[in-house]
Amino acid sequence: MFTNRTTPAARTLPIRRARRRSFPTRSLAFAHGVDGIRANAVAPGWMRTPMSVYEMKVAAAANGSTPEAEFKALTNRIALRRVAEPQEIASCLFLASDEASFVTGAVLVADGGGRAPTQNRAV
Repeated sequence: MFTNRTTPAARTLPIRRARRRSFPTRSLAFAHGVDGIRANAVAPGWMRTPMSVYEMKVAAAANGSTPEAEFKALTNRIALRRVAEPQEIASCLFLASDEASFVTGAVLVADGGGRAPTQNRAV
């Protein structure tokens, strides 16, 4: 299962990660906006994929639990209480369409509220 991080550096980790994700996107947007090129990014959270199923099997083996118990522990830390399906993340690609023609330099976080502050989050 996930461990609770309580160090000062760990508390600022989400902020630092968000800064690292948005900086290249905003830089590209600014540098190439004059050329009519838009730069946006999608920052997905957990999805149910073969890779995430494998990771939960590894966690279950290490913790003496089941993959479904590990998924349950994970989803308890997500506001929507579930992981995404790949199609849900793919729908964020509207950023590449003409409907988003004035959107550039944006990072769309599609994590089901996984980065929302909660009392019981471990990460």
